[in-house]
Amino acid sequence: MDPMNGLGGIELGIPDIVHKHAQPITLPELVSALQISPTKTSYVYRLIRMLLLKDESNCLTPFVLSMTTPVLLTPWHFLGDWFGGNELYAFESAYGMNFWDYGEQNPEFSKRFCQAMASDSQMANLAIKDCKPIFEGLDSLVDVGRGTGSFSRIVFPNIKCTVLDLPHVVANLPETRNLKFVGGDMFQSIPPADAFLFKWMFHAFGDEDCVKVLKKCREAMATKEGKERNEKEWERLFLEAGFSHYKITPMFGLRSLIEVYP
Repeated sequence: MDPMNGLGGIELGIPDIVHKHAQPITLPELVSALQISPTKTSYVYRLIRMLLLKDESNCLTPFVLSMTTPVLLTPWHFLGDWFGGNELYAFESAYGMNFWDYGEQNPEFSKRFCQAMASDSQMANLAIKDCKPIFEGLDSLVDVGRGTGSFSRIVFPNIKCTVLDLPHVVANLPETRNLKFVGGDMFQSIPPADAFLFKWMFHAFGDEDCVKVLKKCREAMATKEGKERNEKEWERLFLEAGFSHYKITPMFGLRSLIEVYP
């Protein structure tokens, strides 16, 4: 479905009205509750195909709102300039800077993006709930580029987790018994740990940058031990970074868990 339809439904509060009704609601009842003209009933029907509840767990509302913000939609209008230019991404053609620099200069957008990643982490927790044995025996883990650390907090409550992200992202975030934050640059240095977690990270970078980060991980491993790519492309990255082998475990939907070993 068109994500903009979902966005409209969220702004109107349709999912919450349906949820609070606590029983099946008819289309006329919904239109009445929304206090909009009955002439728009057919359009309301289109919107309710995607229901996202703001006050419930496992809610993707922040993700939808972030991904459909004008900041991320504008680059689509610069595809012609991007194809004819030298920028790596259309985002750079639109704003004259990369995504991360834009976030640093625009705190409100950065905050909304972090909220989007946090909501996605709730869904990712459902995806890996049957893969907990993979993480057994780990004492420490670095969650790279994970903003507020919601994923580590939810999924790894018994592992000492460090969230590495840009300084302006993690500044003044409260630490807990098993979760701390380090401001830094993953291309320069990654804190040592037993394992390193990358969620929604590598797909945003080219192969050369991914290899740089993987090499930093290999250097930081406390003991011997994943851009949308196919398995052969992943294999080339891992081997070039100095790893000996890997394992891919299909999980929820299109998601997979990738393990790499020295």
